Amino acid sequence: MLHAFHTTLALLALGLAPLLWVVSIAYVRRFEGVQLSWKQTPLVYVTLGCFVLMLTAFLLGCFFGAAYLGRLNGIRLVQVDPTLLGLLTLDCAFVMLLTVFVYLAFRNFFTQFITSEGIYLLRWPQLLWLRSLDEALLPWASVRDYYQHSDYPITRYRLMTQNAEGRIERHELQVPFYVLPRFEALLEMTLMKQEELREQQRQRQRKPSGQGQREL
Repeated sequence: MLHAFHTTLALLALGLAPLLWVVSIAYVRRFEGVQLSWKQTPLVYVTLGCFVLMLTAFLLGCFFGAAYLGRLNGIRLVQVDPTLLGLLTLDCAFVMLLTVFVYLAFRNFFTQFITSEGIYLLRWPQLLWLRSLDEALLPWASVRDYYQHSDYPITRYRLMTQNAEGRIERHELQVPFYVLPRFEALLEMTLMKQEELREQQRQRQRKPSGQGQREL
């Protein structure tokens, strides 16, 4: 039973966890034309959990390692085989390595991307069933207006969009304080450009009708 546990932990730390990290790097590289990005709020909880796990594994690893090397001979709480102490020390190292790779992977997955095409509104669980990133894309052309609510250190934006059927929808985006000025400037500039494009399209639609009236 213990050998199966050691083997499984080794496979996770040396195989699956690095693979998850590589997959997260490939995921980030799928986004093109990124103008702004930041880490999403859930990463805070992931960071705290990984920190506690790393600290626990480090302390236990130091304890088991010192006992394996014979530095704790004067402290005998239980009689443990030295081979088992060595394996437990190695397991703690595997847990630390596993935690590092998982944290690096989730840092990539919990990233909010703002691109030249629009805003990607997705969360980590959605990545498991999304067939295409376009399913989570909120195009700039569909954004009509917005309003915000400041709740330091997070500002919540309600983006109002209009779909193909003309129905108004609302989408929430959380923006941290350290990128707020850049996001506000990008949002205002992009909405102004989109409004100019819509105005140009309306003018093009008026010209043919005006020409037809003059011919009559």
